[in-house]
Amino acid sequence: MVLVQVLALSVWFSVSAVLPALRAEWMLGRAGGIWLTATVQIGFVVGAVASAGLNLADRVRPQLLLAASAGLGAACTALITVFAGSAAVAAPLRLLTGVAMAGVYPVGLKIVVSWYPRARGMALGVLIGALSVGSALPQLLTAVAVLPWRGVLLGRPNSLPPLSACWGYPTPRPPG
Repeated sequence: MVLVQVLALSVWFSVSAVLPALRAEWMLGRAGGIWLTATVQIGFVVGAVASAGLNLADRVRPQLLLAASAGLGAACTALITVFAGSAAVAAPLRLLTGVAMAGVYPVGLKIVVSWYPRARGMALGVLIGALSVGSALPQLLTAVAVLPWRGVLLGRPNSLPPLSACWGYPTPRPPG
């Protein structure tokens, strides 16, 4: 589950990692850069409230919800590399990415808590650490690899959420 979270959450701040390149290529001003970052957070709030209001994590098998959400987040990030040439096109995709992350992070917490009823604190701490690592992967890729911005968005950390989604779907309960 930790690997699934790391890989799936790598899309969260992926555009922030390539913002300098987007500013140059799209002639993006400060406000456009802020919107590209903020729309993910807004999307997460919208997704979390909608998911809670609809009680999705209890109505849909959590592993399936996590898998679908990870796939949606990865698809939205990939679509930016193909269709977006401006913040006006990328911002709605980032909003959907945030909505998708609301089906990954909280649902992952629900799953891991059910696996470790006697070690919930430790399990939650590890998973929250995975959020931090996953969120930082695009920045790490930007720092250590000489890739164009599309390469970072489609790079290994951000192209694996579909794999992590598939991996997350049949997740059995750990022994013990």
